[in-house]
Amino acid sequence: TTGSEHLALLVQRRSSRLFKNVLRAKALVEHFGWTCKVVELESLSFQAQIEAFAGASLIIAAHGAALAHVAWVAEDTTVIEVQPWHLRQTYFHALFQQKRLTYCAGEVEPSSIEHGECYQRTSLLNESACRRDVSCRTCRRSFISADLNLEHLSSILQTLESARTSSHAHAQLHNACRYSR
Repeated sequence: TTGSEHLALLVQRRSSRLFKNVLRAKALVEHFGWTCKVVELESLSFQAQIEAFAGASLIIAAHGAALAHVAWVAEDTTVIEVQPWHLRQTYFHALFQQKRLTYCAGEVEPSSIEHGECYQRTSLLNESACRRDVSCRTCRRSFISADLNLEHLSSILQTLESARTSSHAHAQLHNACRYSR
């Protein structure tokens, strides 16, 4: 099926929180029966960004401002928010809950994380000092690039696939994905 009920949106960024293995992730998503569209939101108009999110029933994106676009998605959409486990941010959870979205915590491969130049310098600072230093804020609290953990992503997609054929799909997804790890 190629309708929006099986359209996955894989958000690729240009500068920070870049997925190095985005094409392998896309192939994995398609293996599970989804039509997968990789998008760089920076290259789209605001209207095109809204339309991209509104047409998808699965969103895979790194933690960041792009996730504000879940305001445009349908209630039964699943969101996989990807970030390093040790840097888990929960800013968008209230929005996910208000929209009644299924939330899955995606992961990156820890050994593949590339931090910016300032990471070593700021690792000596406390968190509040890092937040005040605009030049380092992004890499200290996140990553410049990393590989998606495809084994973990596969596990989430398998759960989604099983839930599609279950009469208790929503509850199954909710239980398996809410804070998956």
